[in-house]
Amino acid sequence: MKARGDPAGGVYVYCIIESREARSFGPIGLGGDAGEVYTINHADLAAVVSDVAANIVDLTEDNAFVHHRVISEVFNTFTVLPVSFGHVARSPDEVVSFLRDAYPQLKEGLAKLLNRVELGLKVFWKKESFASDVTDAQIDRLMEAIQSQRVENVQAAELELGRMVHDSAARKREEYKREIYGPLADHALQARLGDVISPRMVLNAAFLVDKSRQPDFDRRVRELQVIRGENLEFHYSGPWPAYNFADLQLPGH
Repeated sequence: MKARGDPAGGVYVYCIIESREARSFGPIGLGGDAGEVYTINHADLAAVVSDVAANIVDLTEDNAFVHHRVISEVFNTFTVLPVSFGHVARSPDEVVSFLRDAYPQLKEGLAKLLNRVELGLKVFWKKESFASDVTDAQIDRLMEAIQSQRVENVQAAELELGRMVHDSAARKREEYKREIYGPLADHALQARLGDVISPRMVLNAAFLVDKSRQPDFDRRVRELQVIRGENLEFHYSGPWPAYNFADLQLPGH
């Protein structure tokens, strides 16, 4: 088994916590069967790490899953500052140097996340509702003209139809964003919009919420789901570590 901090490999960093004591979280991390997750400490801060055989960890689905699993496990007990995927320090000393040099910023970041959680919301058009929700009279007329071959250039007409549907969907997304994202953002400490990654996706958002206010936030999501549930699917998730609000980058990475 590889010894902790073996210079032949590297030290993979998952997140930062407050702890004066050395901690061990078991063999749940990257590094194969010996992926023991433990802490490297400086004063009252600790980096949650595991030893890996190389100084580069490939971004694969399995590795990303392990990265998030470790952070989630630590999150069950501690306030965490997540570190973005792929950060491998050359040695424990390099980790200690980071904790020492960034100490004020790390303490401030952890204080801002104390008793706070991230909640995620993805909203999609239902498959059967997308067409009816984005189609207007102008789109209907062009579709009918194409289907009845009453256009001179079918290919050009189909391209124009695609543009019209795209623009109509974008306008409808903005309406829903104002109706759904706006009120929820007003009841969160912070809110972030993510990329819309599919034609039927309406909203991709993350919210930072105080733990004591989560029941109220949950209720507001349910209310919006009742109002718009006929046309839209709500995928509500969490509580999560604050990935979208405190993603650390280590120096040199």
